[in-house]
Amino acid sequence: DEVAVIGDSTHDLRMAKAAGAIAIGVLSGTSSEQTLSGDADYLFEDINMFSKHLKMLNMHLNSGT
Repeated sequence: DEVAVIGDSTHDLRMAKAAGAIAIGVLSGTSSEQTLSGDADYLFEDINMFSKHLKMLNMHLNSGT
């Protein structure tokens, strides 16, 4: 099974990577897109956009990459 972590800071996303999880950034906090983009596997405007793109994440998880 794969694990994904959703966070709004570089700390959250780096923790996800360190744990071997997929790092999903959301721009709902104080961090900018430029700040989070280097650490995020996926980046969304807000958590609502994540649910719209869940199918994309599911395809990633099922591909084994």
